[in-house]
Amino acid sequence: MRDLILTTHFAKRYEKLIRKSSQFTDKITTIIEALQDNPFNPRFETHKLKGKLEKRYACTVAYDLRIIFEATVPLKKLLSSC
Repeated sequence: MRDLILTTHFAKRYEKLIRKSSQFTDKITTIIEALQDNPFNPRFETHKLKGKLEKRYACTVAYDLRIIFEATVPLKKLLSSC
């Protein structure tokens, strides 16, 4: 299981989205929990981004709604490879 660190930008956008329309609340929560187990699950349509966001990935919540995240190497794996 991976640790997710939510940025303040994400928190603000999430709150704004919930105030505007709460229809995605459960779906976003479910996806965030599932991202901890496997961020590259095919059902999320996770893909690498290009351009300014080239070090990040995006997964689909709805047709016009995405979650953008960075995948970093866990410290445990980093230490065991030395």
